[in-house]
Amino acid sequence: MDLGQMHGWIVNELARRRSVAESMVSLIDQCEAAHPHSDWNKLRALPYSELSALLDWIQKPFREDPPEVPLKGLWFGLFNPCPDGRTPVADIYLCGSERFDSDPNDDSWAVGPEWWPNDRYANSAVLADMYRIAYRQGSRVTERKGGLGNNAEYPLVLGYGAFAVRNLLQQVEPSLMLGRSDSLGVAVGFDSGDFVLLGELAAGGLKPIDPTAKRPELSIEPVLEALRSSDGKKIFRAVFELHRFGERARVAVPELLRVASSDEFGLRQAAVNMLAGVAPDDPRAKAAALQALNDSSPFVRREALQALISIKVLSAADLARIKEMENDKDKDVARWSEIALRNIRLRGEAAEPEAAAYGGGI
Repeated sequence: MDLGQMHGWIVNELARRRSVAESMVSLIDQCEAAHPHSDWNKLRALPYSELSALLDWIQKPFREDPPEVPLKGLWFGLFNPCPDGRTPVADIYLCGSERFDSDPNDDSWAVGPEWWPNDRYANSAVLADMYRIAYRQGSRVTERKGGLGNNAEYPLVLGYGAFAVRNLLQQVEPSLMLGRSDSLGVAVGFDSGDFVLLGELAAGGLKPIDPTAKRPELSIEPVLEALRSSDGKKIFRAVFELHRFGERARVAVPELLRVASSDEFGLRQAAVNMLAGVAPDDPRAKAAALQALNDSSPFVRREALQALISIKVLSAADLARIKEMENDKDKDVARWSEIALRNIRLRGEAAEPEAAAYGGGI
Protein backbone atom coordinates (compact mmCIF):
# COMPACT_ATOMS: atom_id res chain seq x y z
CA MET A 1 0.00 0.00 0.00
CA ASP A 2 1.22 3.50 -0.83
CA LEU A 3 1.10 5.09 2.62
CA GLY A 4 2.13 8.47 1.24
CA GLN A 5 -0.90 8.41 -1.02
CA MET A 6 -3.09 7.55 1.97
CA HIS A 7 -1.67 10.51 3.88
CA GLY A 8 -2.63 12.79 0.99
CA TRP A 9 -6.11 11.29 0.87
CA ILE A 10 -6.61 12.01 4.60
CA VAL A 11 -5.54 15.63 4.13
CA ASN A 12 -8.00 16.06 1.27
CA GLU A 13 -10.79 14.31 3.18
CA LEU A 14 -10.38 16.69 6.12
CA ALA A 15 -11.33 19.56 3.79
CA ARG A 16 -14.64 17.85 3.01
CA ARG A 17 -15.71 18.17 6.66
CA ARG A 18 -17.86 15.04 6.69
CA SER A 19 -18.72 13.11 9.84
CA VAL A 20 -16.05 10.91 11.42
CA ALA A 21 -17.96 7.75 10.54
CA GLU A 22 -18.43 8.78 6.90
CA SER A 23 -14.76 9.70 6.52
CA MET A 24 -13.58 6.48 8.15
CA VAL A 25 -15.77 4.23 6.01
CA SER A 26 -14.54 6.02 2.90
CA LEU A 27 -10.91 5.72 4.08
CA ILE A 28 -11.32 1.99 4.69
CA ASP A 29 -12.82 1.63 1.22
CA GLN A 30 -9.72 3.31 -0.20
CA CYS A 31 -7.45 1.02 1.79
CA GLU A 32 -9.33 -2.12 0.82
CA ALA A 33 -9.19 -1.21 -2.86
CA ALA A 34 -5.41 -0.87 -2.60
CA HIS A 35 -4.91 -3.93 -0.40
CA PRO A 36 -7.83 -6.43 -0.33
CA HIS A 37 -8.15 -8.30 2.96
CA SER A 38 -10.97 -9.84 5.02
CA ASP A 39 -10.09 -7.86 8.17
CA TRP A 40 -11.21 -4.56 6.66
CA ASN A 41 -14.79 -5.58 7.50
CA LYS A 42 -13.88 -5.86 11.20
CA LEU A 43 -12.32 -2.42 11.09
CA ARG A 44 -15.30 -1.00 9.24
CA ALA A 45 -17.58 -2.17 12.09
CA LEU A 46 -15.89 -0.13 14.84
CA PRO A 47 -18.10 2.59 16.46
CA TYR A 48 -16.55 5.64 14.82
CA SER A 49 -19.58 7.85 15.50
CA GLU A 50 -19.43 7.39 19.29
CA LEU A 51 -17.35 10.38 20.40
CA SER A 52 -18.81 11.22 23.81
CA ALA A 53 -15.88 9.75 25.76
CA LEU A 54 -13.40 11.67 23.60
CA LEU A 55 -15.42 14.87 24.01
CA ASP A 56 -15.09 14.55 27.79
CA TRP A 57 -11.37 13.81 27.46
CA ILE A 58 -10.47 16.76 25.23
CA GLN A 59 -12.09 19.27 27.62
CA LYS A 60 -10.89 17.89 30.95
CA PRO A 61 -7.24 19.07 30.79
CA PHE A 62 -8.32 22.63 29.95
CA ARG A 63 -10.77 22.69 32.86
CA GLU A 64 -8.64 20.99 35.53
CA ASP A 65 -5.04 21.60 34.48
CA PRO A 66 -5.03 24.63 32.13
CA PRO A 67 -1.75 25.97 30.70
CA GLU A 68 -0.05 28.61 32.83
CA VAL A 69 1.27 30.54 29.82
CA PRO A 70 -0.31 31.45 26.46
CA LEU A 71 0.25 28.67 23.93
CA LYS A 72 0.68 28.85 20.17
CA GLY A 73 0.18 25.23 19.16
CA LEU A 74 -1.69 22.10 20.23
CA TRP A 75 -0.26 18.70 19.39
CA PHE A 76 -2.43 15.58 19.40
CA GLY A 77 0.11 12.76 19.44
CA LEU A 78 -0.54 9.22 18.23
CA PHE A 79 1.53 6.58 20.00
CA ASN A 80 1.62 2.95 21.16
CA PRO A 81 1.23 2.51 24.93
CA CYS A 82 1.17 -0.88 26.67
CA PRO A 83 -1.72 -0.73 29.17
CA ASP A 84 -0.96 -4.19 30.53
CA GLY A 85 2.78 -3.60 30.53
CA ARG A 86 3.33 -6.05 27.67
CA THR A 87 0.95 -5.66 24.73
CA PRO A 88 0.87 -2.44 22.67
CA VAL A 89 -2.24 -0.67 21.43
CA ALA A 90 -2.80 2.71 19.80
CA ASP A 91 -3.90 5.86 21.60
CA ILE A 92 -3.82 9.66 21.39
CA TYR A 93 -2.74 12.36 23.82
CA LEU A 94 -2.86 16.15 24.03
CA CYS A 95 -0.11 18.66 24.82
CA GLY A 96 0.67 22.30 24.06
CA SER A 97 3.63 24.33 22.84
CA GLU A 98 4.63 27.98 23.06
CA ARG A 99 5.77 27.60 19.44
CA PHE A 100 3.98 26.78 16.19
CA ASP A 101 5.01 26.57 12.55
CA SER A 102 2.44 26.27 9.78
CA ASP A 103 4.88 24.34 7.57
CA PRO A 104 3.03 21.05 6.83
CA ASN A 105 6.36 19.21 6.73
CA ASP A 106 7.80 20.48 10.01
CA ASP A 107 6.52 19.41 13.42
CA SER A 108 9.64 20.31 15.42
CA TRP A 109 7.62 22.99 17.23
CA ALA A 110 5.84 20.18 19.08
CA VAL A 111 9.06 18.75 20.57
CA GLY A 112 9.41 19.38 24.30
CA PRO A 113 5.92 20.85 24.93
CA GLU A 114 5.54 23.45 27.68
CA TRP A 115 2.05 22.21 28.59
CA TRP A 116 1.96 18.54 29.52
CA PRO A 117 -1.37 18.07 31.35
CA ASN A 118 -1.96 15.21 33.77
CA ASP A 119 -5.06 13.94 31.96
CA ARG A 120 -3.54 14.11 28.49
CA TYR A 121 -4.21 10.49 27.45
CA ALA A 122 -7.53 9.68 25.76
CA ASN A 123 -7.51 5.90 26.43
CA SER A 124 -9.46 5.56 23.19
CA ALA A 125 -11.26 2.23 22.88
CA VAL A 126 -11.59 2.65 19.10
CA LEU A 127 -7.86 3.26 18.57
CA ALA A 128 -6.98 0.32 20.82
CA ASP A 129 -9.35 -2.03 18.96
CA MET A 130 -8.09 -0.73 15.63
CA TYR A 131 -4.54 -1.74 16.59
CA ARG A 132 -5.62 -5.14 17.94
CA ILE A 133 -7.44 -5.97 14.69
CA ALA A 134 -4.60 -4.69 12.51
CA TYR A 135 -2.10 -7.00 14.23
CA ARG A 136 -4.56 -9.81 15.06
CA GLN A 137 -3.69 -9.74 18.73
CA GLY A 138 -4.80 -12.85 20.58
CA SER A 139 -4.58 -15.01 17.46
CA ARG A 140 -2.13 -17.83 16.84
CA VAL A 141 1.28 -16.87 15.48
CA THR A 142 0.51 -18.22 12.01
CA GLU A 143 -2.68 -16.14 11.86
CA ARG A 144 -0.97 -12.98 13.11
CA LYS A 145 1.47 -13.15 10.23
CA GLY A 146 -1.44 -12.70 7.83
CA GLY A 147 -2.74 -9.56 9.51
CA LEU A 148 -2.91 -6.13 7.92
CA GLY A 149 -0.31 -4.66 10.29
CA ASN A 150 0.91 -1.20 9.38
CA ASN A 151 -1.20 -1.17 6.21
CA ALA A 152 -4.14 -0.65 8.55
CA GLU A 153 -2.47 1.01 11.54
CA TYR A 154 -0.89 3.92 9.67
CA PRO A 155 -3.84 5.21 7.62
CA LEU A 156 -6.63 4.36 10.07
CA VAL A 157 -4.98 5.61 13.26
CA LEU A 158 -3.86 8.82 11.56
CA GLY A 159 -7.20 9.26 9.82
CA TYR A 160 -9.33 8.59 12.88
CA GLY A 161 -7.16 10.84 15.05
CA ALA A 162 -7.44 13.70 12.57
CA PHE A 163 -11.15 13.29 11.79
CA ALA A 164 -12.10 12.88 15.45
CA VAL A 165 -10.10 15.86 16.74
CA ARG A 166 -11.48 18.08 13.98
CA ASN A 167 -15.02 17.05 14.92
CA LEU A 168 -14.39 17.53 18.65
CA LEU A 169 -13.00 21.02 18.15
CA GLN A 170 -16.23 21.94 16.39
CA GLN A 171 -18.18 20.92 19.51
CA VAL A 172 -16.04 22.62 22.18
CA GLU A 173 -16.33 26.32 23.00
CA PRO A 174 -13.10 27.81 21.54
CA SER A 175 -12.53 30.08 24.56
CA LEU A 176 -12.01 27.02 26.78
CA MET A 177 -9.05 25.86 24.73
CA LEU A 178 -7.68 29.27 23.78
CA GLY A 179 -7.31 30.53 27.32
CA ARG A 180 -5.06 33.60 27.02
CA SER A 181 -4.07 32.77 23.43
CA ASP A 182 -5.52 34.62 20.45
CA SER A 183 -5.15 31.54 18.26
CA LEU A 184 -3.72 28.03 18.31
CA GLY A 185 -2.26 25.99 15.49
CA VAL A 186 -3.53 22.40 15.71
CA ALA A 187 -1.85 19.24 14.41
CA VAL A 188 -2.40 15.49 14.77
CA GLY A 189 0.32 12.98 14.10
CA PHE A 190 2.53 10.10 15.07
CA ASP A 191 5.24 10.90 17.58
CA SER A 192 7.59 8.93 15.35
CA GLY A 193 6.51 10.17 11.95
CA ASP A 194 3.86 11.78 9.76
CA PHE A 195 1.31 14.35 10.87
CA VAL A 196 -1.43 16.55 9.44
CA LEU A 197 -2.24 20.19 10.17
CA LEU A 198 -5.89 20.60 11.11
CA GLY A 199 -5.80 24.37 10.99
CA GLU A 200 -5.87 27.37 13.30
CA LEU A 201 -8.27 27.57 16.24
CA ALA A 202 -9.48 31.10 17.04
CA ALA A 203 -12.55 32.67 18.64
CA GLY A 204 -14.55 31.90 15.50
CA GLY A 205 -13.64 28.21 15.56
CA LEU A 206 -11.23 26.02 13.61
CA LYS A 207 -10.19 27.39 10.22
CA PRO A 208 -7.84 25.88 7.63
CA ILE A 209 -4.38 27.39 7.25
CA ASP A 210 -3.72 28.97 3.86
CA PRO A 211 -0.81 26.97 2.39
CA THR A 212 0.05 29.85 0.05
CA ALA A 213 0.29 32.45 2.81
CA LYS A 214 3.77 33.90 3.20
CA ARG A 215 5.34 32.83 6.45
CA PRO A 216 7.32 35.48 8.33
CA GLU A 217 11.05 34.87 8.54
CA LEU A 218 11.91 33.28 11.84
CA SER A 219 14.33 35.07 14.13
CA ILE A 220 17.18 32.85 15.29
CA GLU A 221 18.13 35.08 18.21
CA PRO A 222 15.57 33.58 20.66
CA VAL A 223 16.88 30.11 19.82
CA LEU A 224 20.49 31.16 20.40
CA GLU A 225 19.46 32.70 23.70
CA ALA A 226 17.72 29.46 24.71
CA LEU A 227 20.88 27.49 23.90
CA ARG A 228 22.71 29.64 26.44
CA SER A 229 20.10 28.90 29.11
CA SER A 230 20.71 26.81 32.22
CA ASP A 231 17.35 25.10 31.70
CA GLY A 232 17.98 21.69 30.12
CA LYS A 233 14.47 21.40 28.66
CA LYS A 234 14.75 24.81 27.04
CA ILE A 235 18.15 23.91 25.58
CA PHE A 236 16.82 20.61 24.24
CA ARG A 237 13.93 22.33 22.44
CA ALA A 238 16.25 24.97 21.02
CA VAL A 239 18.62 22.38 19.57
CA PHE A 240 15.80 20.75 17.61
CA GLU A 241 14.50 24.08 16.35
CA LEU A 242 17.78 24.89 14.60
CA HIS A 243 17.11 22.79 11.51
CA ARG A 244 14.29 25.17 10.60
CA PHE A 245 16.82 27.94 9.92
CA GLY A 246 18.78 26.26 7.14
CA GLU A 247 22.14 27.87 6.46
CA ARG A 248 21.52 30.50 9.13
CA ALA A 249 21.79 27.80 11.81
CA ARG A 250 25.57 27.70 11.33
CA VAL A 251 25.88 30.66 13.70
CA ALA A 252 24.84 28.30 16.50
CA VAL A 253 27.92 26.08 16.15
CA PRO A 254 29.75 27.64 19.16
CA GLU A 255 26.70 27.15 21.35
CA LEU A 256 26.20 23.59 20.12
CA LEU A 257 29.83 22.79 20.91
CA ARG A 258 29.24 23.96 24.46
CA VAL A 259 26.06 21.87 24.74
CA ALA A 260 27.96 18.86 23.38
CA SER A 261 30.02 18.88 26.58
CA SER A 262 26.97 19.12 28.86
CA ASP A 263 26.57 16.93 31.95
CA GLU A 264 23.27 15.64 30.54
CA PHE A 265 23.75 12.83 28.03
CA GLY A 266 20.51 13.71 26.22
CA LEU A 267 21.78 17.20 25.49
CA ARG A 268 25.16 15.87 24.34
CA GLN A 269 23.37 13.43 22.05
CA ALA A 270 21.14 16.11 20.53
CA ALA A 271 24.00 18.59 20.07
CA VAL A 272 26.28 16.13 18.27
CA ASN A 273 23.47 15.21 15.91
CA MET A 274 22.61 18.84 15.15
CA LEU A 275 26.25 19.87 14.63
CA ALA A 276 26.50 17.38 11.79
CA GLY A 277 23.14 18.54 10.46
CA VAL A 278 23.79 22.29 10.33
CA ALA A 279 27.56 22.35 9.71
CA PRO A 280 28.69 19.03 8.19
CA ASP A 281 31.75 20.67 6.59
CA ASP A 282 32.91 22.44 9.76
CA PRO A 283 36.04 20.80 11.28
CA ARG A 284 34.70 21.61 14.73
CA ALA A 285 31.60 19.49 14.07
CA LYS A 286 33.78 16.58 13.00
CA ALA A 287 35.99 16.94 16.06
CA ALA A 288 32.94 16.97 18.35
CA ALA A 289 31.53 13.81 16.75
CA LEU A 290 34.85 11.99 17.01
CA GLN A 291 35.22 13.07 20.62
CA ALA A 292 31.72 11.78 21.34
CA LEU A 293 32.85 8.28 20.36
CA ASN A 294 34.54 8.25 23.78
CA ASP A 295 31.39 9.29 25.63
CA SER A 296 30.34 7.28 28.69
CA SER A 297 26.79 6.95 27.31
CA PRO A 298 26.16 4.38 24.55
CA PHE A 299 23.33 6.60 23.30
CA VAL A 300 25.78 9.42 22.64
CA ARG A 301 28.30 7.07 21.01
CA ARG A 302 25.60 5.76 18.69
CA GLU A 303 24.50 9.30 17.84
CA ALA A 304 28.12 10.22 17.08
CA LEU A 305 28.43 7.35 14.61
CA GLN A 306 25.21 8.41 12.92
CA ALA A 307 26.40 12.03 12.83
CA LEU A 308 29.68 11.05 11.20
CA ILE A 309 27.77 9.73 8.19
CA SER A 310 26.93 13.36 7.34
CA ILE A 311 30.39 14.84 7.98
CA LYS A 312 31.79 15.94 4.64
CA VAL A 313 35.51 15.10 4.82
CA LEU A 314 36.86 12.13 6.73
CA SER A 315 40.48 11.03 6.76
CA ALA A 316 41.82 7.48 6.86
CA ALA A 317 42.44 7.96 10.58
CA ASP A 318 38.83 9.06 11.07
CA LEU A 319 37.54 5.98 9.25
CA ALA A 320 39.83 3.76 11.29
CA ARG A 321 38.46 5.30 14.47
CA ILE A 322 34.91 4.56 13.32
CA LYS A 323 35.89 0.95 12.56
CA GLU A 324 37.35 0.57 16.06
CA MET A 325 33.84 1.09 17.41
CA GLU A 326 32.87 -2.37 16.18
CA ASN A 327 34.55 -3.59 19.38
CA ASP A 328 32.37 -1.39 21.61
CA LYS A 329 30.89 -3.19 24.62
CA ASP A 330 27.43 -1.97 23.63
CA LYS A 331 26.18 -4.22 20.82
CA ASP A 332 24.08 -1.46 19.23
CA VAL A 333 27.08 0.89 19.10
CA ALA A 334 29.16 -1.91 17.56
CA ARG A 335 26.46 -2.49 14.94
CA TRP A 336 26.35 1.23 14.12
CA SER A 337 30.08 1.15 13.34
CA GLU A 338 29.36 -1.03 10.30
CA ILE A 339 26.27 1.00 9.36
CA ALA A 340 28.22 4.25 9.50
CA LEU A 341 31.10 2.98 7.36
CA ARG A 342 28.73 1.49 4.80
CA ASN A 343 26.74 4.71 4.45
CA ILE A 344 29.87 6.86 4.30
CA ARG A 345 31.10 4.85 1.34
CA LEU A 346 27.69 4.89 -0.34
CA ARG A 347 27.69 8.66 -0.06
CA GLY A 348 30.44 8.70 -2.68
CA GLU A 349 31.72 12.20 -1.91
CA ALA A 350 35.33 13.29 -2.18
CA ALA A 351 37.43 12.92 0.94
CA GLU A 352 40.94 13.81 1.98
CA PRO A 353 43.43 12.03 -0.31
CA GLU A 354 44.75 9.68 2.38
CA ALA A 355 41.23 8.33 2.97
CA ALA A 356 41.47 6.45 -0.30
CA ALA A 357 43.99 4.16 1.35
CA TYR A 358 41.29 2.88 3.68
CA GLY A 359 38.91 0.41 2.10
CA GLY A 360 38.97 1.99 -1.34
CA GLY A 361 38.07 5.50 -0.19
CA ILE A 362 34.60 7.01 0.16
